This record gives sequence, C-alpha cells and structure tokens, in this order.
Amino acid sequence: MTQKAMYTVQEVAELLSLHPRTVRNHLREGRLKATRVGRQYRIPAEAVAALTGGPVIPNREPRKNVRRERFVEVSSVMDVHAISRDTAERVTNLLEGAANSRKAPNPPFRVQTVFDLERGRLKIIAVGEPDDMLSVYRMVQAVLDSEP
Repeated sequence: MTQKAMYTVQEVAELLSLHPRTVRNHLREGRLKATRVGRQYRIPAEAVAALTGGPVIPNREPRKNVRRERFVEVSSVMDVHAISRDTAERVTNLLEGAANSRKAPNPPFRVQTVFDLERGRLKIIAVGEPDDMLSVYRMVQAVLDSEP
C-alpha cells in the first residue's frame, strides 16, 4: 500500500513560497482541497498539484525548525559636498575595491556612488555589517583629510 503525501498549511506555504494566510484563503474559497483533522488541515499532494498546474516536487522537503543566525546589517547614505571630481573618483575606487575584495564566506558588503559634477556632490550608498560601515566612514574621512 502506498502512502499519499499530505502537507500542513505551513508546509504548503513553504513549498509554494506563499504566506500561510494565503493558503488558508485558498482552502476557504475552495481552490485547494483538504481534509480537516481537528483544528488543522491536511492537504494531499494531488490538491497542491491541481492548484499549481503541475506536480509537487517529491524530493523537496519543507524546512522545519530552521535555526537562523543573527545578522545585523547597516544601510548608510552619505553626502559629501564641495568635492572635486578627482577626489570623488578616488573615494569611489577605494570603496568599490573594498567591496569587491571580499571573499565568499563573508557577509555581503555593497556600495554605490553617484557624483554630481555641477554641484560638486558625491552621494555614497553602502550596505553591510556595522564593522564594514565603520571602515567605510574611516576610508572616506581619510581620503577627505588628505585633500588640501
């Protein structure tokens, strides 16, 4: 006797990348067939396949009790006024080099710069860990302090 795959609302939500509330709405509206067991629903794989128009990937197991590591990310926008084009290019090259030199296991550090020649302004947008952002501030300040 073969057993049919049955999923909970949470598992279907993870399989289809939906919010559990959306799955429950599909159940209430009759777009997704399920069996109610106590206060919970059990949804057969065939019902999920009928909803999506294709089979459920059998080897894809829903994630359960995924332990996530704490991650702190800082977003920063800096405006540098009265800056020359050469200095803006030095700052840009320095920051992009720092962002591109990171290796894969490190969390991502992203930076983007925009220079407005008419106003002499450099806008720096950076996203990364707090230590990375502190390094960004120090690099920018070091370049600006070295200018006459």
